[in-house]
Amino acid sequence: MKESWALDRPWLSDGVVVFWAYLAGVAATMVQFALPAVLPAVESRFGYNPAQAGWVMSLFAVATLVTALPGGMMSRQMGPRRIGAIGLFSMAAGSALVAIALSDAAGTGFWIGRGLSGLGFGLTAVAAPAAIGRFVSPRRLPWAMAVWATWVPVGALAMFFAAPRWASSTPSLVHFNLGLAGMAVLVGVGFVLGIPAVREAGAHARHGVLEALGWAVRRRPVVWAASSFAAFTFGVFGLNTFVTTFFVTRFGWSLVAAGNFAAAMSAAGGVGNLIAGAAWSRAPGRWSVTVAPAAAVSLLWLGYLSQAPAVVMAAALAASLIGGFIPTVVFAAPVHHARAGEEIPLLMALVIVGENAGIIGGPAIFGLWLHLTGSWTAAFLTIFVVNAWMTLGMWRLASAGPSDEALQSA
Repeated sequence: MKESWALDRPWLSDGVVVFWAYLAGVAATMVQFALPAVLPAVESRFGYNPAQAGWVMSLFAVATLVTALPGGMMSRQMGPRRIGAIGLFSMAAGSALVAIALSDAAGTGFWIGRGLSGLGFGLTAVAAPAAIGRFVSPRRLPWAMAVWATWVPVGALAMFFAAPRWASSTPSLVHFNLGLAGMAVLVGVGFVLGIPAVREAGAHARHGVLEALGWAVRRRPVVWAASSFAAFTFGVFGLNTFVTTFFVTRFGWSLVAAGNFAAAMSAAGGVGNLIAGAAWSRAPGRWSVTVAPAAAVSLLWLGYLSQAPAVVMAAALAASLIGGFIPTVVFAAPVHHARAGEEIPLLMALVIVGENAGIIGGPAIFGLWLHLTGSWTAAFLTIFVVNAWMTLGMWRLASAGPSDEALQSA
């Protein structure tokens, strides 16, 4: 049975839940992409080489992995409202520490701030979609999840568009990160007010931690979705960490121009998310929505090997648009394979673990190849090979079909 969204506030609607959950996701992504959007300026401030810069980005994902599964388990017991709020307030504190570190050129403080933000991101990234899956009515759920799937491209678009303009010097970088901290606090307050509290844990939520985790891992379609997402984010975040550096060094663009095109890529991904939502609602699980987009994205990575700007730009926009299908399908998997609303946070946590496994590996390996070879070729070929796993995972997910105990058929 789908849990009512109006547990303790009868005026709440599906739209209010989606709004605050979505805003939490976008705010979290903006904090996450605060580094890639102005990476050349940060490298100059601290003297980082590409490998070190990649590890700073990967640190964020490592911290996210630390809190994702505990966040999913706690959301089962306490509800997503408390967990999401803790995550947002943690990101606010982390962004404030980053601002202080930038003002003093304190590299250790910068790493601590990014790590704390990553811990908060893990909680928020689990709690926000879990709130949608748990409280939004089944009739509106496919569209709600399609909208949710745009959280990363929209947050990234905002950062790639705004940060190069407003954070081009050390003082403006400090103020920009303080602004992010204030934004996270405001969204955290809204999340508390807009997401329902849970009066009592359901029957599934009262199961032991090991029992619940064992059940979640046995949901093979969700495991395949999570592993596919790991391959997807390996490539996307590997590139996105260095995307402004790539266009600045490869084609001689300005930082603002590189940021503009990165924002256009994010916008294309958001459009792809929405198209995928419409396609999924009509034909969930079809190969045209799962396997075909994954295979196309894998092949399009080869376009980055071209020396022609027009070819690279076309491949980048096409990969972003078609790649928008992947998050929509992946985030729908926990909802389609949960036995009850209380199980969605734990399954969503598996997806977030997969996502951040890719985010850990992608920037670190991408940056390492750049540092060792001074060339982009090996980095993009590595992404091409890893994305073959994404295609395999999407095939297995599509072949599994909906679960007999799926929440939407309850």
